[in-house]
Amino acid sequence: MEDTPVPESLKPENIQKMLEEQSENQQPNEAARTEKDDQPKGTTTHRFWNARTSHYIGVAAAAVVVIAALGITPGLLKTHTGAKQGDTTEFDTVSPEAAEPVKVAQATDPVSGIAHMDSYDDLYNMLKEWNENPTTSNYARVMTIEESADTGSANTAAASDMASSDAASPDSVIAAYPEGEIDSAFSYDEKSDSGDYSSTNTQEEMVDEADIVKTDGTYIYAMDSKGTVRIVDAASMKLIGTINGENSADYKEMYVEGSCLQLIRQQVEYVTYKGELNLPSASDEDSDNDSTQSVRSSYSMPVTTVSVLTYDISDRTAPKLTGTYQQDGSYLSSRRSNGYLYLFTSYTPDTGNNADQLEYYVPRSGQEYIAYDHIYLPEQEGADDFSYNGKAYLVSGAVSVGTPDQASDVMAVVSGAETFYVSENNIYSAVSTWNEKETRTELVRIGYADGKFTDGSTGSVAGELNDNFSLDEYADHLRVVTTVESWSSDYSDFSRSNSLYVLDPSMKTVGKIENLAEGEEIKSARFMGETGPGKSEGAR
Repeated sequence: MEDTPVPESLKPENIQKMLEEQSENQQPNEAARTEKDDQPKGTTTHRFWNARTSHYIGVAAAAVVVIAALGITPGLLKTHTGAKQGDTTEFDTVSPEAAEPVKVAQATDPVSGIAHMDSYDDLYNMLKEWNENPTTSNYARVMTIEESADTGSANTAAASDMASSDAASPDSVIAAYPEGEIDSAFSYDEKSDSGDYSSTNTQEEMVDEADIVKTDGTYIYAMDSKGTVRIVDAASMKLIGTINGENSADYKEMYVEGSCLQLIRQQVEYVTYKGELNLPSASDEDSDNDSTQSVRSSYSMPVTTVSVLTYDISDRTAPKLTGTYQQDGSYLSSRRSNGYLYLFTSYTPDTGNNADQLEYYVPRSGQEYIAYDHIYLPEQEGADDFSYNGKAYLVSGAVSVGTPDQASDVMAVVSGAETFYVSENNIYSAVSTWNEKETRTELVRIGYADGKFTDGSTGSVAGELNDNFSLDEYADHLRVVTTVESWSSDYSDFSRSNSLYVLDPSMKTVGKIENLAEGEEIKSARFMGETGPGKSEGAR
């Protein structure tokens, strides 16, 4: 190879020129493009690969072959082209453009009552340590959450119970209502309409919850998973308006209030990050010159994001999109209160090569990274009140109808989240864990008001929740009903009972009743004022 002259077209300076020209010409297909003018320097976002992008990858691959021919050791680039995180090819020296980390323009101070990160470096080092010393107590369980945390597990369990019950007892089926003449007293009379109507069954009166079917008493709004929303006149049942979704997204739920309709959708986007690759200088091919020159390169990685699309439906026949807000992570749940939509997503970080690669471990709000002092770390393993040791983030963003393309406030807590309960003043998230001898529920409280997150606290109680109705706030205290399962030290004896706990705003237990209905488990619960009835069922 030393005696073989390098062709003119393959000399480093020409390779550099070719890559730079290709990079300048690369533009995603307009139909697939989601890039915004205000996104961080050095990034390009697009929903899926197009022909031009594939050609660019081919050119980059050819460049790698040239690099090998020039005698450079393989392992120089970092590239992500797989359909999911983790499918990576390792190269060492490429990183995004060196630039000041982009932060969310947050007008709020960090939340009080819960520790926040002091720098991105601290966050990166913590995640790297966790990767090198992984724990398995609740990691696998937490990281698989994809569906709505409030309904997924409960509905699945209910379906499973019904299936097993039907299989065991063929006669235990839902009876069909007998057919007969319709009682005229129950027929619809438009003249006698009182204007009253049923809304979504919510846990708190002043906090709305999302659904796929909504009504305001005059119109019915129905959404399918493809994002098609049909607006129907409730009196005549005639279709008067339609909103069409995108095939590349998975639409989850929606809200309707007055002339505002908001859709929540989840999608996977490919974000391209630009970096530099160092090549040997060709100024003197026969010399031992070790100088190098940089060649521009890039790599792409898939990122799951959730969007809130806000429509003006004052004219139901012609809905207008007024803004779109986007947040990294998989959809968990949401609530709407006092004109603000609060969005909750689960974000799974990676570590990449160094702390400068924020795209691996810092979630974004819009196209900007969340500021490190808005990323919070509850007490860790060894603490009595909080022992969560996974690494998922609970990302919370508040979106106003007046500014639907940005968050009025955003924060992330290093915590899993399976169940949500939102009162008028507080957001509670819960995740179940197993600590070698018993089940426990880890709790995070986040105070909120008018689109801002105010304060926070963490705690835990013994046992596992049945669903979000096992949580209730009364007189600034949280009441929790759990089923507690435990084993003896030698795992020879298993026990089950139920407990009621009362926690103050700092998430400290101030009252409790334990060992209720031994051998049984909570099947449903609903608090009403000072009363908290529940239903339990013994093991079958």
